[in-house]
Amino acid sequence: MPRTLDIGTQLAHGPLRAYVMRRRGADNEPATVDDRAEMNRLAEQTLRAGALGVSTSRTSLHKASTGEVVPGTHADTDELFALADAIKAAGHGVFVAACEHKDVPDEIAVLAALSRRSGGRVTVNLNQTEALPDIWREGLARIAIENNNGAQLAAQVAGRAIGVLMGMELTAHPLLLTSTYLERLSDHLADRVAAFRDPAIRAAMLADEELDLGPLGELILKPMDRMFVVEGELDYEPDPSTSLAATAVQRGVSARALALGAMLRDDGRGLLYRPLLNYADGNLDMIRELHLNDDTSMGLSDAGAHCGAICDGGMPTFMLSFWTRDRRRRAPAPRARDPPPDQRHGALLWPARSRRRRPRPACRPQRDRLRPIGLCDPPRRARPAGQRAPAVARRPWLRRHDLRGRRHCRQRPPHGCPTWSACSRSATPSVKHCRRRRWLLQFARC
Repeated sequence: MPRTLDIGTQLAHGPLRAYVMRRRGADNEPATVDDRAEMNRLAEQTLRAGALGVSTSRTSLHKASTGEVVPGTHADTDELFALADAIKAAGHGVFVAACEHKDVPDEIAVLAALSRRSGGRVTVNLNQTEALPDIWREGLARIAIENNNGAQLAAQVAGRAIGVLMGMELTAHPLLLTSTYLERLSDHLADRVAAFRDPAIRAAMLADEELDLGPLGELILKPMDRMFVVEGELDYEPDPSTSLAATAVQRGVSARALALGAMLRDDGRGLLYRPLLNYADGNLDMIRELHLNDDTSMGLSDAGAHCGAICDGGMPTFMLSFWTRDRRRRAPAPRARDPPPDQRHGALLWPARSRRRRPRPACRPQRDRLRPIGLCDPPRRARPAGQRAPAVARRPWLRRHDLRGRRHCRQRPPHGCPTWSACSRSATPSVKHCRRRRWLLQFARC
């Protein structure tokens, strides 16, 4: 049987630096000429052994358990160029950079130089922040300029808003750092729920002053006008008028009381959703615009991290269902390159059109792109008139614990829904290789 799943890996700059420089590397001291030469040698060796590329972190969000930024965060351009030279010598490889969201436009010039030096592709995260809601446009414009001048840059864009789920079973929630809650933090969930349903304890917790949350905690846990109650299916594009703050004003109660009541539902398993990035406008039009741009790629999914707050493993299925069928909001006015109105339906489609082509060196790996063929092909088993297929991306969440007691969010798609197809190595898989025949998907070579 032909192989149906390929697993790839990348070389992370931080561990490489720590291996070569030992303590100096972990302490983010400047690399010497010999250090850079050794990192170059090992990076080339790793790429020749089959690594897909090299990644580096340049953001203060990535920290060790001690609170220090990871090795390589403050690396100078000479050290980055040593990694780019390894990619060029190996003949293949993608360079991935995770930058501070606000600094992405300023990093584009360095990343373009890396691309030209390595002869390969360089990707960087691009998101919309609440503090700077339009900075992504500046970053995208600079990427377009550099690509027109011979660079191969791609902005990695998430498939939806980047946010967190909150609840008493999960990592965080708005009342986590109140003294009344902390007194019962070690109690079993059922005991906590019973205590917080007591009117006296509940009133005391709602009256408590929160402890210092720090900048990140303030960003996540404070803005009640950007938190939403999860009722049944999770809506990744909630209306701002349904936020905790807006609902509290309508009902004449406090937003904290609403949040507590929502979390106490279902025996303490109620959830709140807090979109952090890409939702400053209260909709996902920004995501749609970016994915229709020639200089972007889908990415930024933490499928194996932060499992007590997110579940990005469902991102591919979300893209297939939400952006081709399930979106409820109206799309903005069509542009010249958008799909025709009879194919749009308020969703983002990858129409059967060619993207802008640029000269591509032989070492650049070909980019696979999904192209729906027959968006609404009839299912094999007819459904009753007016009945839609189950929405994949908004299914209820499951909380599971591993052997060490750590919490994990999981989302199980319903039976018979469209999912990623496990295809053979052939460029054009046949129907028998698709797990779901309701949508026939083709990997189109760009």
